[in-house]
Amino acid sequence: MQTFQAEPIMECPECGRRSLVKQNNMVYQCLCCQFRRDLSDSSQGDNSGWLLIIILAIATLLVVAFEESQTPPLTPPQLSPQSTQSPTQF
Repeated sequence: MQTFQAEPIMECPECGRRSLVKQNNMVYQCLCCQFRRDLSDSSQGDNSGWLLIIILAIATLLVVAFEESQTPPLTPPQLSPQSTQSPTQF
């Protein structure tokens, strides 16, 4: 036996009428069209987008770290004892 909430609570995304009712805890159904959405199924797929973003961020950090380790460090030029002497005049 199906139980429905007494009043429609939202507009249906399919037909646009305000006839979407809550059937169970996580199931919504339209009284005017055949639209039905079980939110318990869709909650598992939401994390895949965040997982992809985290993996891409880690990969980017690894590439940047690898690039930085391959370039030689910048060091200031060493002054030779001859360059510290006063310049000779012509």
